[in-house]
Amino acid sequence: MGKSQRDKGKRGEREIATMFRDMGYDARRNRQSSEFNNDADVTAVSTAPPMILQIEVKRVKRFPSKWIKDAFAQAEDAANKNGGTPLLAVREDNGEGLAILKMSDFINYMRMIRTLCEYERDRCSNPSTGPGDILRLPFYDTNLDF
Repeated sequence: MGKSQRDKGKRGEREIATMFRDMGYDARRNRQSSEFNNDADVTAVSTAPPMILQIEVKRVKRFPSKWIKDAFAQAEDAANKNGGTPLLAVREDNGEGLAILKMSDFINYMRMIRTLCEYERDRCSNPSTGPGDILRLPFYDTNLDF
């Protein structure tokens, strides 16, 4: 792998680490001592919700398989027509499935999960609130009744 390819990969890793830090995660690039180690490119840690994400970052000129783009385009067309979020679910025979989302949709879901966890933590520590309270999410245009 040439220097320009390594630099492109490092830029992608920094971009993803920054994106997760902006969402409140403790995110860092992992040192790559060799291409054969088992470390992810980026580790992102959150306390609310408690999770550790091991992120492998790939920056490519174009997807290696045209069918991925075509299949995701079908999901996007359906979401544009009927509403909702496009998601590509794919699984090899006898393998575990993968879910593919747009990065912007993934970020919105991660923010939603974080907000719900913070709300639940605050609700549980404040005895004046209860399960009938309405949560108003800044990134969602409707009220969720809990």
